[in-house]
Amino acid sequence: NAGAISGALNDKNDPDGEKRERAAESLYRQFSSRKKQYEISAVAKNTGFRYVDIEKVYAHVFERQHLFRDGTIHKFHPDYDMAQSWQRLREGRNIQKHDIVLIKHELYEANIMGTSLNIVYEDVHEKTDKMYNYSKALADYKKAKG
Repeated sequence: NAGAISGALNDKNDPDGEKRERAAESLYRQFSSRKKQYEISAVAKNTGFRYVDIEKVYAHVFERQHLFRDGTIHKFHPDYDMAQSWQRLREGRNIQKHDIVLIKHELYEANIMGTSLNIVYEDVHEKTDKMYNYSKALADYKKAKG
């Protein structure tokens, strides 16, 4: 079970990131195969965000395709740290500051991009990072954790 071991993976014991990539793929499959309403309701309840906002985040991260700068259109690739954040948010245990930043970040992007395939993801992501920088919040957490 990727969820059980994934929290222990890091640059030291997974230097090439292969285990984390497999764990992220497994967790994304789990999130997407569960009843969507359960995932959304649980995260909304555990974070205090409105159901409709978490529904936007869920669609943006796990369901929708996006236009990328290189001209390709596809869903986001599974990301290990985001999968870990979503898992904590869904379970309501050990929620970290960067987990909440993730929701704010993805919601902001989702509100700008909607379902459009004419908006370049990276442009919106860079703008969003100025307000809700998940990568920085995550890096700060990892640095403080040691």
